[in-house]
Amino acid sequence: MHKKVNKMPHKHCAWGTCNSDTRDNKKPHMEGVVFHKFPRPLDKENNVLQNDSEVYKNCQKWIAACARPHSDLNVDKIVADYRQKKYYYAICSKVITSHDSFSMGNLLVLSVCLFYDMLMQSMLVTA
Repeated sequence: MHKKVNKMPHKHCAWGTCNSDTRDNKKPHMEGVVFHKFPRPLDKENNVLQNDSEVYKNCQKWIAACARPHSDLNVDKIVADYRQKKYYYAICSKVITSHDSFSMGNLLVLSVCLFYDMLMQSMLVTA
């Protein structure tokens, strides 16, 4: 009998031209890099889109901060990501610390969102 292996999906940084990817996690340029999922724009109980919520607005801010074409990154793609439990779309810690072109406004939005993400993850661990 074969043992079923749970393969975690890889994460790829969605910001601009960043190419950080968890498949490269053994390479020196990826040392210490962590990935933060986009804010979840869905109701946790029934997976329904909540387009009037603060989390939805934060998700849109993350998308805007990434400066990617709408066809590459949009709320529909984030929603599908959460519904399929893939969590492919994320932003890496290198973006926040090393991109000179990252504006202070976007940095503030991401800082608040990343804090929220870390808080939610810690609540899951303690629950």
